[in-house]
Amino acid sequence: MATLPPLEPLVDAKAASAMLGIHRKTVLKLARQGLLPGIRYARHWHFRRGDLVSWVERQLPSSPIVAISDPTLPTPPESVHAD
Repeated sequence: MATLPPLEPLVDAKAASAMLGIHRKTVLKLARQGLLPGIRYARHWHFRRGDLVSWVERQLPSSPIVAISDPTLPTPPESVHAD
């Protein structure tokens, strides 16, 4: 008989909101709308960390992200406003 891998622990909406950096009510709203992967059990939402990480990665643009504070990048020219 094959053994199953251990299940990933679930986090609640409060922990998910801390991971994502958004308000708990936003996490719940996105889950209710089916936009954020979650499991509703006993009137409470629960989330797998791996699902949240995958969701964030899908929300990011496909181009590489560079830190804004990178000192090696040239500073953008100041905008010029016509009078």
